[in-house]
Amino acid sequence: MAVPIKMIAMVEGLSADQALEMADRAVFYAKSDIPKFWSARKRIKPLSGNGYYGITWSDSYLWFQDQGIKAFTM
Repeated sequence: MAVPIKMIAMVEGLSADQALEMADRAVFYAKSDIPKFWSARKRIKPLSGNGYYGITWSDSYLWFQDQGIKAFTM
């Protein structure tokens, strides 16, 4: 099973400038839900273009925690 590393929203008629602004805002809100001491916060980046915006991340565990799994130590 592949773990998602990005989430995008398709918006018809969205310009690249508007998309970048919305992607930056999405990153801001995503980072606000992650504790400040986690290094994963630094690896969440905006993703945008004509007609779409979103975020991308490199730490697969963020997807699972977003889906409700609590953090734990192995």
